[in-house]
Amino acid sequence: KNWLREHCDYTFETLRENMPKALRSVSVELIRKWEHRAWRFVDAYAEGLGAREAQQKVKEFSSRRYKSHRRIPEQLAQAMDAT
Repeated sequence: KNWLREHCDYTFETLRENMPKALRSVSVELIRKWEHRAWRFVDAYAEGLGAREAQQKVKEFSSRRYKSHRRIPEQLAQAMDAT
């Protein structure tokens, strides 16, 4: 994160040069994690929630705990199959 800020002069050409370097510095797993989080916000806003309510909904989703480590709830499995 800081590398990109330090090498930024707020021009499009510099952004074009630095973006591939910045993306290589982040793991695909981390990008996917934040993509999933962003979609949770999109879904919350699509439901008509305000900013605070959307934040609460995303927080509730990310803090769920399942009792079994060998399986996931059927509802979650169906939601994953739908995407």
